[in-house]
Amino acid sequence: MQRIVYIDYLKAFAIFLVILGHTIQQTAAHDALFSRLFAIIYSFHMPLFMAISGYFLQRVLDKGMRSFLIHRSRQLLLPVLSFATVVFACRALGWFDVTEGKTFWGYLGGGDMWFLKTLFACTLIALVSRLLFRRTLIAALLPSTVLMLVSRVGLAKLLPYLWLGYALHRYHHHLERHARTIAIVCGVVLAIALPHWQLEYDFPYYKAISLSHGFHLSLPHLGIILFRTLVGTAGCLLCFALFSLLSHTGTSTVARFFHRAGTRTLGMYCLQIYLLEDLLHYLHFMPQNRMVLLVAVPVIAVAEWLLCDGIALLMERNRVTALLFLGQWRKK
Repeated sequence: MQRIVYIDYLKAFAIFLVILGHTIQQTAAHDALFSRLFAIIYSFHMPLFMAISGYFLQRVLDKGMRSFLIHRSRQLLLPVLSFATVVFACRALGWFDVTEGKTFWGYLGGGDMWFLKTLFACTLIALVSRLLFRRTLIAALLPSTVLMLVSRVGLAKLLPYLWLGYALHRYHHHLERHARTIAIVCGVVLAIALPHWQLEYDFPYYKAISLSHGFHLSLPHLGIILFRTLVGTAGCLLCFALFSLLSHTGTSTVARFFHRAGTRTLGMYCLQIYLLEDLLHYLHFMPQNRMVLLVAVPVIAVAEWLLCDGIALLMERNRVTALLFLGQWRKK
């Protein structure tokens, strides 16, 4: 199947946002300017990744449960298992330890590479829901709404964006036709909403409906959930619309590089966890001068982005590493 070029551009941009956000987290979280940029990135970057994945959800729905379990387990869960095995091998050899004393199975089910596990779970929920309900609209809205309101689990908050991506693919002609208008409207929404964004809005913590001691509706929590969903949706739509517009600007060397990098985002996501979140934190690189940070943060982010892309490319060229760490199966 022919790749959609602007979606690859968008994936490359999304993984750069992840790396930039983690760079700020490790080096400049104390600085007010970068702290604000960090909050903006975190307001929509993981919903964007989920929406990009949802853009290809129809392929999963068409192939059914057996194909999903085989292909998605290999693509999403095998890299999690492989990287965890390497991490524990390094701990056993005394090289470094990023496991925080966890057991192997505790680490495997923990926070590292959480998005791959969440994506697998969300896609499974979407597939089961589509098998249960004939109408796609009900299959999308019912589980998403119920889980978002009653669950503290983070994946329940990202499930709606999987279906948002599905809708963007299904109605991509409307998106492309009205991309400029969508970008303007979503830009205005974000400009109004983001000044009110607070990092203490720990999304999984907030549960709108509690049934443990009878029915209880928390209107403040509901407001937070709706606000975050609005911001996440506006951020996703803005990015899709802008990159749809950029796809008509022609190609260049930089554009072709972004296109290729967009095909390796899974490996880049996994690698940045260890090269950026763990290694940079271990080095304790935290300059205090803002002028230094203004140079250091983007330089580190771009360097990490290029490094992760290069390592992912090398892994991709070997059939064994491509399978184990990137979830790619290639026949001889």
